[in-house]
Amino acid sequence: MSEHRPLSVNDAVEIRGTALRVVEVVYPPHPQTKRALYKVHDSRVGLFYALKVYELTGGNSEASVTREMVALNKTAAYPAHFAKVHAFELRESRACLLLDWMPGSPLTRVTSAPPRGASEVARRLRAFFELCRVVSLIHKMGLVHRDLKPDNVLVRNPNELEGVAVIDFGLSNERRGQDEGTRGYRAPEQDFDRGLNLGPAADVFALAQIAHELVTGELPYLETADNVDWTSSSMARITNDARLPGGLAAALLGGLRYRPEQRLRALDLGHAVARSIPSDRNARPSRS
Repeated sequence: MSEHRPLSVNDAVEIRGTALRVVEVVYPPHPQTKRALYKVHDSRVGLFYALKVYELTGGNSEASVTREMVALNKTAAYPAHFAKVHAFELRESRACLLLDWMPGSPLTRVTSAPPRGASEVARRLRAFFELCRVVSLIHKMGLVHRDLKPDNVLVRNPNELEGVAVIDFGLSNERRGQDEGTRGYRAPEQDFDRGLNLGPAADVFALAQIAHELVTGELPYLETADNVDWTSSSMARITNDARLPGGLAAALLGGLRYRPEQRLRALDLGHAVARSIPSDRNARPSRS
């Protein structure tokens, strides 16, 4: 692997003595994050892996990549939901992580268009409940993802919207930044320095944003009142939105509170959303 150019399809690469071949460029080096992701194949065992490559410049360092690897290793007990690290290697100006390849489609393919009919809304919200359960596991491990968004959620069975996995733990063990995460999904405490504690509630805020997008096809429009709370008009727009099934608006408001200590926990948000699905009244997910 050249230190001076990104990888291309059919390029050969060796990681810790394992010969691999690039079969897909999932995304090339990002101009800001300086990270790239490739799908690679090991012909000896017939398995696919994900190869994440970091340019050790800007916000990337050996320490930051190591912190991401440590975060991923904490999730190794749940291989259906998180990618396991198989190898780590430094190469002068680059760092490489070899991970499980998680098959599936990003949730972005679902949120790119509003649902068609009540049955699709129900399917989407059942998938959202599963996502809340997975994020709850992250929090039980003492981690906060800090960049939850549809791009970082995989649906393993996209036809049925079943089997949820969460990827990209690049921020989870990073030092806190004044402006972090992805605009539109990040919590108020991640947007500049607002003197709010950063914890699992930041992920809950992103979850509520994702749920709103799953049902309406768009993110909620929230305006702040002097960086103290959301405006009453912002809350009213959600409460009075006819696209949100009965009870869903109240559940979303429980995850979108400006103050992190006032938000629901991830699993509680999932149950609150599940209760808003009329077809689930006789088969409501059990608490876990």
